[in-house]
Amino acid sequence: MRTMLRQIEPPPQAQRQSHVCGNCGYDLRGAAEARCPECGVAFDPAGPPTANVPWFHRRSIGRGLALWQTMRIVMLRPRRFTNEVLLGDMRLDVDAARRFRWICVIIAGVSASLPAALERGLTASGAGAFLLTLPPILLFFALTALLIGVSDFQSASRAARFRTLNEFSNAPLLLMPLVPLTFAVCRAAGQPPNGPAALLLICIVVLWIVYKFLYQAWAAGRGIGWLLAHLGLATVVWAIVALLCLALVAYAVAFTNRLFEW
Repeated sequence: MRTMLRQIEPPPQAQRQSHVCGNCGYDLRGAAEARCPECGVAFDPAGPPTANVPWFHRRSIGRGLALWQTMRIVMLRPRRFTNEVLLGDMRLDVDAARRFRWICVIIAGVSASLPAALERGLTASGAGAFLLTLPPILLFFALTALLIGVSDFQSASRAARFRTLNEFSNAPLLLMPLVPLTFAVCRAAGQPPNGPAALLLICIVVLWIVYKFLYQAWAAGRGIGWLLAHLGLATVVWAIVALLCLALVAYAVAFTNRLFEW
């Protein structure tokens, strides 16, 4: 664990002061003009350096590694990540943060839909079940990933920075591929796969909810009472949305079964 934490410590000051392109993540040090050599987007060379968020530096370290390192720092060092994004004058890449959220949502939606296909095997019925269950599950994650409250921030700039922080609080959804993996392993071992896969899915969703409100509580300077109250309210709201999406999934699966039986 100590080795893992050392790997996400801030880089030396010289590296922190580097600029990267907000459009493609290209390292702009040494650029001959105020325009990205990679994608052609203009930038301000006198502006503040980019925040030390691995996803903002994905062009130089690789997108896969940047995704993994960002998830790790969000989950293992939440206070440091809050200070990095919320405090100071470091530049934030809002579009990149929004893309990070969509990557988390898509990975979670696809992963949560795969067990419906794995249960039927590599057949047309399995493919149909996957395609019909994917939209409502994606809708659930897309809607709930946006839930955010900014009324606790007196400054508009601080509220704007928190919106970026909220985008990255969806990082726990990147654990969702463990659900179809657990389903496949249990099935290969001859064990009932639905129970363990469903339990793991619930645990990841709960972890995701806790992180989202934990970040908001820290950013707004709220205590444990505020956190517990909002977690309870959010659980009710998200449960209603989840039940609606689950009803759509059940209808889609039943429709698929009838379609292929016909």
